Amino acid sequence: MLKNVLRFVDWQNPIVLPLALLAYRPVRNGDGIARELSTGLVLTLAAMFLLMPYQGHGWGYRDLHGLIGSLSLLAGYGWIALSARTRRNEMAASWIIIVIGSAVAWLVLLPAHAKQASDFVMPYVRAADAIGHTATDLVVIDTSGLLFAGDLVRNDPFLRNRQKVLDLTLLDEANLADLCTRYSISMFDRRQGLAFDISPNDEQTKFDDDVRAAMARLSCGVDMAVSANNDTRF
Repeated sequence: MLKNVLRFVDWQNPIVLPLALLAYRPVRNGDGIARELSTGLVLTLAAMFLLMPYQGHGWGYRDLHGLIGSLSLLAGYGWIALSARTRRNEMAASWIIIVIGSAVAWLVLLPAHAKQASDFVMPYVRAADAIGHTATDLVVIDTSGLLFAGDLVRNDPFLRNRQKVLDLTLLDEANLADLCTRYSISMFDRRQGLAFDISPNDEQTKFDDDVRAAMARLSCGVDMAVSANNDTRF
């Protein structure tokens, strides 16, 4: 949860959190809706701590995305509290800090986060594109040993995509025998994932050896070949 909170703050204007902390008096005194705003943040954090501390992947902390407005309004209360007890010459310095914080948010943090997001998703984009251009009818994804490889199991909601993508962990030998008699199959596993620069994850589910052994017995499925420059070979 500490990581979640740090990610949430990291994606905000750097001035927002200090200003929100200055709202402690309005919160304590029950001014306006300051107390309700802070209560919503605290209760959401407490609920997620009990229900799902690990958010998976996302930008910032996705379970607080709906409360970014609450944090911003608390920052507004903090600014009002600061203005009420600050002399005129000190207010000029406060405005300068606001401008600097906003400039950092736009010129430094936003480009940095955009690059982080791009670097994270691009391996999956390339892999999904390659999966969509395989020559076989089905592509079976072995998600074990890879980080978030389950995200590659994507199909059109009306199954209009030519290559249907399946999750190996949800298949058994009977399913596989039926599929092998009707369709051509490609396999995407840890080796292909690493070739597309998808991060390894040794804590992910173990390889489903039973299903792989069944595929070998049925002479079913071929590994999806990937070239050195991450282009699929057909």
